[in-house]
Amino acid sequence: MGKSIIFILIFFGTSFSSYGKQETKKKNYSLFFTLKQNTSAKKVSFNPSLGINYLHLSDWSLGFSIGYFTNHLDNKSFKIFEVSKHISYELRIFHPIYLQLGPSFSYLRPLEPNKRINLASHENYRTNFALAGQISLLFKPTPQSLLFKMGFSPWFSFSNKRFHGYFFSTSIGYLF
Repeated sequence: MGKSIIFILIFFGTSFSSYGKQETKKKNYSLFFTLKQNTSAKKVSFNPSLGINYLHLSDWSLGFSIGYFTNHLDNKSFKIFEVSKHISYELRIFHPIYLQLGPSFSYLRPLEPNKRINLASHENYRTNFALAGQISLLFKPTPQSLLFKMGFSPWFSFSNKRFHGYFFSTSIGYLF
């Protein structure tokens, strides 16, 4: 009798302790759509980019983005295709607002002007690599999967010192 009561208590104890608890899967990936403005361009234009981030070790965010931006050099405006890899550290200011800080490394390819869907390299400017610093405010509402981000990043090119400027960006993201 005593062994059967212990067995019943152990069996029901484990099943009752897990009853009602749901394991929630943490969403570590986010997909971002960003509009960037480059300050080196003469006229104001917002240029799109698309990126994906991975939240690693709960404070570090690793990301990859692709897009283009407008640059103005030698009295000419032209677009630059950009592929970027970044890492940032998230500091919690107070929930739901976070501060992100970190570097970014980019591949820049100046494009021929006045050609819509053509990745032909610009004849006067060669492909470059750029380094940027990033500072962003990230808004993470708790129950939703949407993210909002506003950022600032100064950037410069390694091989062509005339390619430099500041980005102001606004992003909307989705956690999955």
